[in-house]
Amino acid sequence: MATSSTIYPEADSFIRSDSTTGNWGSQTVLRVGEYSGGNRRHAVIRFDVSSFTNPTDIVSANFTLTEQTSYGSVTRPMILARLDQDFVESTVTWDESATGVSWTGGAGGASNGQY
Repeated sequence: MATSSTIYPEADSFIRSDSTTGNWGSQTVLRVGEYSGGNRRHAVIRFDVSSFTNPTDIVSANFTLTEQTSYGSVTRPMILARLDQDFVESTVTWDESATGVSWTGGAGGASNGQY
């Protein structure tokens, strides 16, 4: 018999291309997308899945985001990817995954995504 589990994030933040050293780990919303002037915002979210020791035990997953505010009427695609580098919620920025630790894939962590 299959069982299901709900796993909530243990850490999250958003990072901004127009404020490369700012940290928003204490915010209660995740701002994502491309804003005016081409300024991008990425969300980073960490889940503790250490209790799943056999990857074949996971047969499906659902990830739900709820839109709080919409800016404009244009629908834009969103890419979800698994990061290959950890981050520290209280210090993650566009330039660094943690204090003094640059994103190995470049600013914004986008090239750290495993698609």
